[in-house]
Amino acid sequence: MAKVEKEGGVKVNWTPWEGRPAGVAFLESTPEQAEERLAKHQALASNYGMTLIFPQKKCRTRLTHQATLFARDYALMKPFREAVYHARYQEDRDIADPGVLVELGEKVGLEGKALAGALEHETYAGELDEMRRNGERLGVEGVPTYAFDGRTIHGVDSTEEVLGALGK
Repeated sequence: MAKVEKEGGVKVNWTPWEGRPAGVAFLESTPEQAEERLAKHQALASNYGMTLIFPQKKCRTRLTHQATLFARDYALMKPFREAVYHARYQEDRDIADPGVLVELGEKVGLEGKALAGALEHETYAGELDEMRRNGERLGVEGVPTYAFDGRTIHGVDSTEEVLGALGK
């Protein structure tokens, strides 16, 4: 996203996407398939100077995305997202656990009690559901997906394709 913004001269509007909502099965794979997927993602991450692990915990992200929307409202969405990514892909933490989300929120400057209340009452559930409906109308099936000018571009590393479509 950062490269698309910088080189494309556009503002990317990050929108949460709940890839495995309740009722959608987690991907099942053989150890060989999991190893292949990890190698692919590790190679991609290394292109951006990052390392990652293959998380073993299976986490529904509904509350995670609601916590991210809460952080957005306090102008802390980006550092909160980064804290969540680190917790998930460096530490294999359960990012569906409200306690973990509150801890991460406090680390980036959010008021923990307010975040806990928003999660308990699912304050952002309606907005998250509307974002999913909008994404489905646009043809979103996973992340990342870029939608602009009536086009939808999908792909794990679609940055160059997006820049090309922007004429950059």
